[in-house]
Amino acid sequence: MRDIIAIYHDTKVVVEVYNSKIASKIEIKGSEKIVNVVKRLAFENPNHLIIWVNIKLKDFVDFSSITSLFDHDKLMLSYSVLHDSYFGDNLDYIDTTTFMKINRSVRFPTWQMSSDVGGLHASVFNSFFEKSSMQYNNDSFDYFLVSICKLSMLVGILGYSEPKLINMDSKEYKLKASKVNYFELFKFVKNHFKPKWTFLLLWFLSVYNKKFKIIEFLSSLKYSHIELPEDFYDDVQMKSCKSFDGTNSIDVLIPTIGRKQPLHDVLKDLSKQSVLPKRVIIIEQNPLEGSVSELEYLSYNWPFSIIHEFTRQTGACNARNMALAYVKSDWVFFADDDIRIETDFISDALKVAEKTGNEAFTFYCYQKGEKKVFNKIIQWGNFGSCSGLVRKDKLQGLSFDLRYEFRYGEDTDFGMQLINSGVDVLYAPEPSVFHLKAPIGGFRSKFIQPWDSEKIGPKPSPAIMLNHLKYYTLNQLRGYKTLLFIKIVTNSKTLNSVLRFRKQWERSKFWANKLLNQIS
Repeated sequence: MRDIIAIYHDTKVVVEVYNSKIASKIEIKGSEKIVNVVKRLAFENPNHLIIWVNIKLKDFVDFSSITSLFDHDKLMLSYSVLHDSYFGDNLDYIDTTTFMKINRSVRFPTWQMSSDVGGLHASVFNSFFEKSSMQYNNDSFDYFLVSICKLSMLVGILGYSEPKLINMDSKEYKLKASKVNYFELFKFVKNHFKPKWTFLLLWFLSVYNKKFKIIEFLSSLKYSHIELPEDFYDDVQMKSCKSFDGTNSIDVLIPTIGRKQPLHDVLKDLSKQSVLPKRVIIIEQNPLEGSVSELEYLSYNWPFSIIHEFTRQTGACNARNMALAYVKSDWVFFADDDIRIETDFISDALKVAEKTGNEAFTFYCYQKGEKKVFNKIIQWGNFGSCSGLVRKDKLQGLSFDLRYEFRYGEDTDFGMQLINSGVDVLYAPEPSVFHLKAPIGGFRSKFIQPWDSEKIGPKPSPAIMLNHLKYYTLNQLRGYKTLLFIKIVTNSKTLNSVLRFRKQWERSKFWANKLLNQIS
């Protein structure tokens, strides 16, 4: 069991503090603010895990099980027992990431922390207090927690809603939902989002919530946008103590169509790996009647088993689902038929899994001339089927949704299936995958969509709308619609295209709902 400092509070001040190392309470100075106590105790106990608990929940927290949830020092976990977020659903208007619609039955990636119960290692707190310019003199403890996580997620801290922090069998919670403080809300947006979002939030609240928060908006203008530098937490270790069952064997899954030479190059790269795959599963597609496989080199003497299926049914979703049925190894690497990887790719990818203790990844996949944006392991929310690594046992019951076939969006959907099953998809900058985007292959002919003949075509694509209907909150959908409209107004040269948008949006929802009601 890790050494912990447990801070019990009533949302305003600290009530009690317990140190597990000395198995006794720590004396506190009267009514001391929670953030100040956290700062002092983290400094005095730099190797401890700092846990915070609302005093009303004290009897529902088991510290012996909590500490096992923190398998490395860059984890920030919390849980809201009332299933609410500190700012309500107001931030959904301006944040259309996967972090907003929290599935509270599983560990779910988010920066929306709660003061009900949670934890973060003292070394992270110390780095933040020592190097950040943020001040929280008049802010609530919830504000502080949400702020530190929002700022830290892009520089390597992993934030989650974690239901295992508390005994969920109990019906005796006596907490009350807090009312939204709109001064804090606008300040938060100004500090943590780009300047335009403060104006847009004012508009959203006025139009949809009928709340005209002009004074709160004006009060936020004095604050500045804050970002942490990329190396901010380099002094905090990420070394998971979690161990995986099995031998770390790996299968590679490749759908292919019309890319004979690029696929051969992929196999050559795989054959030179310092850690070889056990098997490579290839689903070859060719819709032409009477066609046969053109991949004669699959019979060569490769240093791994090759499982080859030939099908006349085209489509990457179907092909990957076919391949998943053959997977036997501990890990699955999802690849395309036109990528290139270095000799230590598999070895380095497995080292990233060991380091983080995570079970799903998207590795940096780039094309010629592209520059890497993120250089840290971060929470991503998107799965890449040309550069994805997933633990096999986490794929049970999952498949690529055929409603996205020939429509794109299947990767995003598959990633959300993983996330909603409790498996986060982390982005890793290394090892990387070079994507050739070979000019041959892909769709052999244009796929005719059922909405192609409509006089007023849908906008956005019904496949995109399908994804939003499945995974967005109502306010996220409203925010997305508004931003799309602004983009059309900005780029349009005619009034007609602006007037058409409402009809295009409704047609998109119509077709997305038809797709939604189909069996995938």
